Amino acid sequence: MSLFKITISAGYSATYAPTPLTVFVNDSIFWFNGDLTQAHWPAPKSGPPDGFMQVQIAPNSSSNQFSVTTPGPIDYICNLHPGESGQMESPIMCC
Repeated sequence: MSLFKITISAGYSATYAPTPLTVFVNDSIFWFNGDLTQAHWPAPKSGPPDGFMQVQIAPNSSSNQFSVTTPGPIDYICNLHPGESGQMESPIMCC
């Protein structure tokens, strides 16, 4: 199990880095909001708005950790700014 950090960078349309990010089932991810003025709220693109976390991430702070539970691609958007998006890939472990 590993812990990964995704950084949200400020901008007209904030960006996520790294994207795509390769993770495995049981790995954990957290987002750091490097935007000093706006909150952001990463959420699964095709899931509930609170699929990763219950609340938005305040400027210059970190989210709680999210654990990967299933393999496959995980596309996400910002609930507050739908034009912002990122992706994680969780490959299927074999043998």
